[in-house]
Amino acid sequence: MEEIPEIELVCPSDVFLNIIKGKCKTTLIVLIKKGRNRFGEMRRTLPTISERMISRQLDELENDGIITRKSFTELPPAWNII
Repeated sequence: MEEIPEIELVCPSDVFLNIIKGKCKTTLIVLIKKGRNRFGEMRRTLPTISERMISRQLDELENDGIITRKSFTELPPAWNII
């Protein structure tokens, strides 16, 4: 009897859940949707979450293609997250 090759099936919802799992990622996405797309605004809105954690989660969302960052030539430097 012939063996059937094992095929890895990937469910789109599993991929989505793996991307958005993490501390406060869904909250950050909601804040961006509501227009609070500057880092300082996010930090003030989420006082219990460290700047490092917010930055790390935003980096992961950017690497996964969920958000993009746009920098402006201002003093002090400004970043908008889209």
